[in-house]
Amino acid sequence: MKTLILRPVLFTTLAVGSALLSACDDTPKEQTEEATNDQHLAPARPNLETEAQTVEPQIEVGYALTDVTLSNLLQSITIPLQKDKTLTDIQKTCLKTIDKSFAQQQVQNFFLSKFTPEELEELNAFYQSKSAIAYTKYGREQLLISEGLIVNQVTKRPKRSQMKKVKEFSQSPLGQKYMQVVQDTGNGSLVSVVIPLLKQEIKKCGITL
Repeated sequence: MKTLILRPVLFTTLAVGSALLSACDDTPKEQTEEATNDQHLAPARPNLETEAQTVEPQIEVGYALTDVTLSNLLQSITIPLQKDKTLTDIQKTCLKTIDKSFAQQQVQNFFLSKFTPEELEELNAFYQSKSAIAYTKYGREQLLISEGLIVNQVTKRPKRSQMKKVKEFSQSPLGQKYMQVVQDTGNGSLVSVVIPLLKQEIKKCGITL
């Protein structure tokens, strides 16, 4: 029987925004200059609506929040399992291909019970923005690398201006509320909703937790 490792800090794209922003201090000069110009032009709060309108539809409209959160949660739990040397290649491949649909409806219902329609609209707009998409992809790859797993083509770090927007949103009242809701692990939490369902999916891979 395997041990399920929970890492609440990894469940949210926002949780480590400040740390990665600091890590971008060695951004190439031309990129830094571009970001600096963006910062002078940008309002105090990022224009998420504009970004959402121009980004390619990589995430289902209206469910960006659910998609990103569930993906982060799924990855944070299955990656440590993939490192288990007792698992076969077939089992590891099975873990990598678990479909998020196993808990999408439950996660959507969970968020509907925690946030107002206006808050959900703003959260979805943020997660469909170029800044959030770039940061999420980069953050997931960095997690894989930190766990010693192979990433075939590493994504470049987001621009400093994009990191700044992620940090600004993470420090906003709504961003703080989202992190608190997602990182809770008690009764009635997101984890308590998803874990039982995820265990069933992992069991299909021949792994008992």
